[in-house]
Amino acid sequence: MFDSQMDLKDVINSNNYRVYSGECDSFFDHAPSPRIQWDSDFDLRVDFALGGTRMFSRNVDLRRTDASGKVQVRFAAYR
Repeated sequence: MFDSQMDLKDVINSNNYRVYSGECDSFFDHAPSPRIQWDSDFDLRVDFALGGTRMFSRNVDLRRTDASGKVQVRFAAYR
């Protein structure tokens, strides 16, 4: 959650509000990854693809709550 008085660009660029960070990839059906879905006002789901054909590891950073500690984030990784 963020203060609605804040400028949206500032929120987007702030590391405090970043809950997922990783290289772009795509799902098996070629849909873009990550896929973000709000399950409720305080539950966020992040589905992301891990390229099954990659020959090297990749860095993915995950945070289970937002900066306020009120939004719970659930992650699911797919090959």
